[in-house]
Amino acid sequence: MSQTTIDAPEQAAQDAPKQAAQAPFDLDRFIPYLLTRITGRLGNSLAGALRPLRMTNKQWRVLAVLSAEDGRTISELCAYTAVDHSTLSRVVDRLVDEGQVERVPSPDDARSTQIKLTDRGRETFHALLPIAIAQANWAISGIDQAELDQVTATLRKMLNNIRVSPYP
Repeated sequence: MSQTTIDAPEQAAQDAPKQAAQAPFDLDRFIPYLLTRITGRLGNSLAGALRPLRMTNKQWRVLAVLSAEDGRTISELCAYTAVDHSTLSRVVDRLVDEGQVERVPSPDDARSTQIKLTDRGRETFHALLPIAIAQANWAISGIDQAELDQVTATLRKMLNNIRVSPYP
């Protein structure tokens, strides 16, 4: 009889019901809930700030991702913007229609298309950047640099932990 090893996420999933029965559930300490609330509130606030400029959060995310590294595929943009493929395709279509981005053949794979910022898209990104920075500064007001560095490091570790889901 062979011994089966269980990886950490699977073990945590198996242990979770036991732990839940032992201690009361504290929603205000449940990290996924807190992250959802934070991103929801920030998203709503940013949407309100972008609305008069006829820009959506999803469009902003595409411009921001491309400004960091231009020439991404739709699949890469999905991963970096946290927008599903079909929705992102429509967002990119609108940005193409507005002259903010363009589709170009990939230099590495003729079957693949990259999305690239146009000069207009780059100008739009830089015009919107102060709004996004103001939103971020609002969210982190009262938090000192050492705490911000620790939160950033922790969130990066969490992101790395969940890059691949343990569930199919």
